Amino acid sequence: MLILAVADRQITTNMNDQRPVYLVGAATITDYSRLPEYRKIAEPLARKGGYEVIAAANVDTSKGVLLEGEWPAQGLFFIERYESMEKLQSFVNSEEFQQAKLLRDQVADVHFMFALEQGENMGH
Repeated sequence: MLILAVADRQITTNMNDQRPVYLVGAATITDYSRLPEYRKIAEPLARKGGYEVIAAANVDTSKGVLLEGEWPAQGLFFIERYESMEKLQSFVNSEEFQQAKLLRDQVADVHFMFALEQGENMGH
């Protein structure tokens, strides 16, 4: 636990407060035949960060509905949960995943990946 004094009050922060983080992404799959090869390498690395698929769908065939804006990808949309931003960043920045990304870039065009930490108003 970290205790900081600010003016005349104390602020207490639990250093072990590792809130979940959600990764939202979209990709156009360019080589479905090699996608399993990438997943075989990347998924075990992601599991070290507490990886859990919340939702995933091929947007070309899913029942999802675009309500506003323009969709950037033809293919995969996904939401994944990780144990913490620290663990997600450790996974994404690892040398092993950097090597896996070389393969991923041959099988998919990633349009966006956005990480959002669970907020206070979302509960624990």
